[in-house]
Amino acid sequence: MKNGNGTGTVYKLNGKRRKPWVARVTTGYSIDGKQLRKTLGTFQTKREAQEILFQYNKNPNNFSDVTFGEVKDMWWEEYIKTIKEKTMKNCIVELKKMKDLEKYKIKDINFMFLQNFFNDKNCSQLGKVILNHIFNYACKCDFIEKHKTHLLEVPKPKNRLERKVFTSEEIKELWERVDVSQGKEREIIIFTLILIYTGLRCGELLNLKLSNLDLENQSLTITSSKTINGLRRIPIHLRLLPLIYKIIQNKQEFLFELKNKKISYITINKRFEKYISNHTLHDTRHTFATLLNNAEANKSSIIKLVGHSNFKITENVYTHKSLSELRKAIDKID
Repeated sequence: MKNGNGTGTVYKLNGKRRKPWVARVTTGYSIDGKQLRKTLGTFQTKREAQEILFQYNKNPNNFSDVTFGEVKDMWWEEYIKTIKEKTMKNCIVELKKMKDLEKYKIKDINFMFLQNFFNDKNCSQLGKVILNHIFNYACKCDFIEKHKTHLLEVPKPKNRLERKVFTSEEIKELWERVDVSQGKEREIIIFTLILIYTGLRCGELLNLKLSNLDLENQSLTITSSKTINGLRRIPIHLRLLPLIYKIIQNKQEFLFELKNKKISYITINKRFEKYISNHTLHDTRHTFATLLNNAEANKSSIIKLVGHSNFKITENVYTHKSLSELRKAIDKID
């Protein structure tokens, strides 16, 4: 049967060939009126060639040379208008991992290739979400008919970060440095010491307001935390009191401020990395729990102070600890 006008042709090449059948289409015309043709491929049987020709006429975009990078850019231009700045930054981190994909034609990227790439680049769950968005966009634009990115398995994190507890020598050095340092360095050392001696999460300390301090009773109250167990009252270690009295001077609302506004995590983390060596901010929390444990503090007091609920102890055991009992635990730290 002869194909209709404009639908392409299927013909057989001369000679003995493994794939003698050719599917070809006209993609346009030159200035002088000559046909511009595109060969879709060679095939073993006439039926295979006709099937490809049918698929092309059904959706020519499936046979285009549009790359993953081009589709990604088109999708990103629209998607970026719908997300917050923090989400945008996280997406950019994952998109950088996909840089090597950009040169490939979107139609040529199959599931197994993508899964292997995903594993090699150690992409996260967010990476999977982004890929799903991009391939959905490709389907919407008819560059591909379907995809299986939703079936991708997220690889387990490689080289999981090992927490390092501050040693007694390192803590002693911090106390020595706080007396001789100035400016940003002094402030981040104080910030670090408060974390070590209270067990606060970094975000909890950044959100700590002057109104959350009860210096008369030497305690502080966490009213904003990532968990309900994180809402707690913590005694202030006696060694911290002089530092806190000094740092609250000229503060408007928060214990740690920058231009009368709460300091961001990004800013405080940069200062920490600059002035505190070989540790992460979260190491301070592990240090606090370790110091309490080494001092043989009451286990339920540790749970209460840290703001956890992962020990199988009834709620009555640790939620009714008095401030004086918690102070006994805090005071066990040197």
